[in-house]
Amino acid sequence: MKKLFTMLLTLVLAFSALAGGLTVSAAEQAGGGALEYDGTPVLEDLTSSKDENGNAFDLTDYPYDENGRVQLITLVEYCYSYASNMRDNYGIYLYIYNPSGREIDTGSELNLAQFAVGYNDKGVPDDYEGFALAFCNKSTGDYNNLFYKFRVVDHESADGQTIGERVNSNARRYDISGVELIYKGDGLTKEYGCGGTYKYSGYAAGYGPDIAAESTLKCEVTDLETLRLEVKPTQYRPDGVFTGGHQDQLNSVYFAVPNAILEKYGRQITEIKARWDEYKTSLIGVFDDKEAYDVYAPCVGKDIETEDFGYSLLGNYEYMSIPPFGGYSEAYDWIYNNEDPIEDTRQVFDVLTAVFYTNGGDAASYSVTSERLEKALKDYSETADGDKINGVYSSELFVDYVDEGHTRGENVRTIDSETEYNLTSQVLNKDFWFNFLGIRDYVSKTYDGIKAIEEVDYGKIKNADNSAISRELYIDSADVAAFKQYCSEADDADKTVYIFRFSVTDYYATDMANRTHGYAPAHDCGYGAQQTVFLNFKIIQLTFYKDGVYTVIPVVSDPIDIIPGVTPPLPDPDPTDWGEVITRILIYLLFAILIIAIVAIGVKLIIGLIGPKQKVTIETAPPNDSGGGKGKNTAAPETAAKRAEQAAKRAERSAKSAQKSADSAKYARKEGNQNAGKSKNSGKNKGNTGGKAHSKAAGKTDGGKAVGKAKSRKK
Repeated sequence: MKKLFTMLLTLVLAFSALAGGLTVSAAEQAGGGALEYDGTPVLEDLTSSKDENGNAFDLTDYPYDENGRVQLITLVEYCYSYASNMRDNYGIYLYIYNPSGREIDTGSELNLAQFAVGYNDKGVPDDYEGFALAFCNKSTGDYNNLFYKFRVVDHESADGQTIGERVNSNARRYDISGVELIYKGDGLTKEYGCGGTYKYSGYAAGYGPDIAAESTLKCEVTDLETLRLEVKPTQYRPDGVFTGGHQDQLNSVYFAVPNAILEKYGRQITEIKARWDEYKTSLIGVFDDKEAYDVYAPCVGKDIETEDFGYSLLGNYEYMSIPPFGGYSEAYDWIYNNEDPIEDTRQVFDVLTAVFYTNGGDAASYSVTSERLEKALKDYSETADGDKINGVYSSELFVDYVDEGHTRGENVRTIDSETEYNLTSQVLNKDFWFNFLGIRDYVSKTYDGIKAIEEVDYGKIKNADNSAISRELYIDSADVAAFKQYCSEADDADKTVYIFRFSVTDYYATDMANRTHGYAPAHDCGYGAQQTVFLNFKIIQLTFYKDGVYTVIPVVSDPIDIIPGVTPPLPDPDPTDWGEVITRILIYLLFAILIIAIVAIGVKLIIGLIGPKQKVTIETAPPNDSGGGKGKNTAAPETAAKRAEQAAKRAERSAKSAQKSADSAKYARKEGNQNAGKSKNSGKNKGNTGGKAHSKAAGKTDGGKAVGKAKSRKK
């Protein structure tokens, strides 16, 4: 139970109002004008009050502590009436204990309190919103800056109602989750959790149905669950090639939720409500030319007039000479300090948001970190005149537009888990034939279905390669190391990390050239960039889902400025060299012809080595005419085949017999020669007789008849 102090002074002021005291119109109240209770000193209010047990406020319970955090002492409802015409002095007041004693910047528009503005059918808050705080007064003297008093500036919400119109007259309920306050000298607020539900019933004297009745005002205070988050930013620009200088940029934050909360309300986060202030920078210059840097460094935030400043910056600059008569022509996408009215059709930058020098390095590989860019913006803004965004950044550093479909200035958006984003980039076509022929063709690569809300599996990324983490989770490569460390610490603390992707914007960067006014061509000096920033970003609430139940928990988190770093332009692809392509085609054709010729010659050589196949013809006797008609074969197909097979076998046997006859003839000649050698006188006759005998024997065989006769004649 929170300690509640009932302001006894309220009764006195209520009577004074009835007696003709100060009154302020509802219009003044809505605009933040002073109310009569604004002027009562905070110390008097506190020391005149008692807690719910009747104990007086004790200042010794609230000492100075330089390391202490801001606390809400109590929320006070003043002069509520069920009658709308009697709410001129109605107000909600916050009493703040500031233990550090640092001075709060009471004039800052960033000081806010988060209140519930919507409830579900069970009366549970399901929507929260920030309300500005109007400073009333603070303690001084021995208690200087220790206690502050603020009034909540009521306004209409999305439902068209103010807090005063929304509450039930018999039980006014105020659900507050946190208070955002900024100290002097700080660039951002800090949010201090003070989750509580304040239920007021009854009326102050003179404001109830019976205006003569004494005060019946009572209050009951219960705790309101909140969730503290540490939010970190990142972004992702897909790789590719130069496409007019533009890159898609996916903007994200990540945070860790205690696993105890996830077990209680569900691991699925279905919605995230967040707010931010969206602006687009003017031209950011990154110079690797020291002389050019020295010229433009003093120009930051200033609208340079052409006649007084003899230099211009040109984006994506091209210089072309015109032979044979001399002269040149120029082409470029944008210009800073436009000296020629004819060139107004191009994009014109009137102001430089920031300039940086690469210290001699090549600008094509030189990036500017987020921290360095943020410092440059703040350094200029500290001494700049004119309006300042959120009291911090000079409005001169930003253009008066944002990307199409976006809202310049304050944004409050609720993004659900079904939301998906698509990114595109230009990449080299890796088709085989394009590479084979040397054609540089570039196509769009699309990253589809990127979830707005994604749970991070630490087990998968723990030992993963940094480049893989960057690609798969869409995190800037420069942020991966810090992201992994954050996830490791969250795992040790029994927490789960989630990524919240909330916007896609255009990042623009092109090569830049410096030109002296006149006819001399410009020369390269670095690159220029333009991007979107998200200031005072804060997550307001998370919606969890489990077993059919949706639970909204208000978030306590310190707002952050998301100012992404600056990176050089993507490489500009060289155009296809068609002479090279034609040369490749001719070479490939000659190569193909050579291959075909080699194959043809090889085939001929192989055929020559194998030789032609001998053609064997088997002659068979015609089939017998069995009365089917003269000259007509009436045998069945299977009978003809059988006869052909038999004829083939007979031919084979005849060939074997002929071979045997030839062998016999050879043997007879040998025998004749031997007999002739035995007797010169009688051997001749015997030899002839023997030869004739063998010849006759050989001649009787079928296949060797002619051969036998021929050999006998020769002998």
